[in-house]
Amino acid sequence: MVSVQLEGVTKTFGNARAVDRVTLNIGRGELFFLLGPSGCGKTTLLRMIAGFYQADEGRILFDGRDMTGVPPHKRNTGMVFQNYALWPHLSVAENVAYGLDVRKVPVTQKHERVMRALEMVRMDSLAGRSPNQLSGGQQQRVALARALVIEPEAVLLDEPLSNLDAKLRLEMREEIRRIHDELGLTMIYVTHDQKEALSMADRLAVMNRGRIEQTGAPREVYVTPENVFVAGFIGETNLFPGTLLPGRFSDEELQVDTPHGVLRVARKSSTAAPGRVSVSVRPEAISVRGTEEALSGGVLRGVVQSIIYLGDTEQYIVRLADGKPVRSVEANPARPRARTGQEVCLTFRSEDAIALPPDTSNGG
Repeated sequence: MVSVQLEGVTKTFGNARAVDRVTLNIGRGELFFLLGPSGCGKTTLLRMIAGFYQADEGRILFDGRDMTGVPPHKRNTGMVFQNYALWPHLSVAENVAYGLDVRKVPVTQKHERVMRALEMVRMDSLAGRSPNQLSGGQQQRVALARALVIEPEAVLLDEPLSNLDAKLRLEMREEIRRIHDELGLTMIYVTHDQKEALSMADRLAVMNRGRIEQTGAPREVYVTPENVFVAGFIGETNLFPGTLLPGRFSDEELQVDTPHGVLRVARKSSTAAPGRVSVSVRPEAISVRGTEEALSGGVLRGVVQSIIYLGDTEQYIVRLADGKPVRSVEANPARPRARTGQEVCLTFRSEDAIALPPDTSNGG
């Protein structure tokens, strides 16, 4: 296993800057995620770590060794692709052995290493089959075994589960996490799936427009996003533009003046300076209260526009007086909190709301 350091790495294609001065430290043995929307630069960054693309600027280091100009086959990284990239005319075992053939590993060692890699991914009983006889999940296991068999210093995974159905994705998440924990390998994993990253990563970096917006443990990034983009991309959030009022309300809380009234937010988690801000509140932090409770005062008031029952959760869309929709999610709903068309109030704790720098994506 190795640590991976990126120092001011930049990659440009024509006039488009795909990766923009990225600096990042990935620890030895980490399962590290690069997370972001399509076109944010995460796959380009992964391919530069693998050596398939050369950086225009900056350096890439493995355990302090400069790998920037080193070709892919000399970096000792294993790559798992989104589309599996298995040879259809070769058996499972032959596909896994391909990297060993390139490295001219003796036949006596090759069979043992191939079977050991297939055992890791629980595919040793299907070693003689061809890829077209396998399910999507099985093919992805073979692709993972092919990356592991060369005994890499780091495994790089490029959206490996995006072609699988929901059930298989869950199974493969558990398998990849199990293999990582058993082998202690450094793994760098690219995805746009927030739940995948939150449920698997030791740490993650959220990318946008070629840059890293925030790095941290999944819970840290979800609970305390540093800006509006991260808050909106990691899960869902409700945003309320306003002005951070001067002065100290309390040691724990700040006040934000919004079109919907003064909202109280957590002081310790808020990253915004005095002036214009965006208040972020997660849907699961907002409770829907009925009309009789609304009469005694609530944080926000509105009318229920729609209710979506999903078994383990119930989602409410409440439209405020100015037309702004607010999403609330109730976990384990024993009975409906309200009905469509009903006036309600929405309440949340100040510690579940944070003030972030204002959203400037639309020029605001």
